[in-house]
Amino acid sequence: MTRFIPMLAVALALSAGGPALADDHKDSATKNFLVTTTHTPEQCLAALDEMAQKNAKLLSKVEWGCASGDHTGYVFISAKNEQEALAKLPEANRATAKAEVVTKFTPQQLKEIHAKMGAKK
Repeated sequence: MTRFIPMLAVALALSAGGPALADDHKDSATKNFLVTTTHTPEQCLAALDEMAQKNAKLLSKVEWGCASGDHTGYVFISAKNEQEALAKLPEANRATAKAEVVTKFTPQQLKEIHAKMGAKK
């Protein structure tokens, strides 16, 4: 576990300045966020109705765990920062929402990460 944290730091540093990925956004300031929003079983229909009324297009992109008892919505959103990503949700859905930057890595980037990790030993 202790090796994971430094490796993650190296990975993030490489992704920031490493080679561009095939599906990178044209606007280099835009990042990919995994946005989650939760609600209780009692709030479920109201939360879904709120999104349907305020942002039906976003509703069609959100994957919901409600049917399996996980009252969480999961969606990937492109934005410049966490606040912008969360602002794309209807206000009622933001109260419990989180936005985490997510990154894809290429095999070449993984090789570079391993090479840098080996050099730091």
